Amino acid sequence: MTIAYYIGVDVGTESVRAALVSANGKIEQTAQASLTINKPKPDYFEQSSQEIWQKCCHLIKKIIQGITPDCVRGIGFDATCSLVVLDDNYNPVSISPDEKGNSGNVFDVIMWMDHRAKAQADKINSESHSVLKYIGGKISLEMQPPKLMWIKQDPEKEKKDPKKNCRCNEQKLHYSLQVPSIPGLQPNAYYMRNSLQLRILRHEDVQ
Repeated sequence: MTIAYYIGVDVGTESVRAALVSANGKIEQTAQASLTINKPKPDYFEQSSQEIWQKCCHLIKKIIQGITPDCVRGIGFDATCSLVVLDDNYNPVSISPDEKGNSGNVFDVIMWMDHRAKAQADKINSESHSVLKYIGGKISLEMQPPKLMWIKQDPEKEKKDPKKNCRCNEQKLHYSLQVPSIPGLQPNAYYMRNSLQLRILRHEDVQ
């Protein structure tokens, strides 16, 4: 009898973790990789979605060594409530004074703990809009609206065209996983409910 397996990937603040779990709930394999946090200025905390995705793929390849891909029946992701900025083709758009890290990856993630948008959060809270009652009466710096306002008001916005490039994944509940070549998985049948939706998952990324 063929054993069914499931993969779980957790994108945290400082690392990515992955686990291979059998259908009976036994954790068969785990792996972890650290993530770069860029701190170009006080209150600025940034990451690269390219690096995060590379680490996800690396860990998935590591934990499925020795098993047949047909046995993998599903994959799930969860992540922090950070904000990723992408263009219309899902390419990263820098939100950093540093533009790129040592690896050449673009810093396109404003992390949840980034407080660059304090003025924008104060502006939202000062208007006492009725919608605030649904989030405790006050918006937090860790939420997305202040960060989106910061992007819109960024002096470099003419270069970045934020109306076109800002892709706030928190506004999407589900994101289709395109995995047409994995036996047993139907295209568009599996979805990520993921605060940091990074990329369409393509099978060739994890071979």
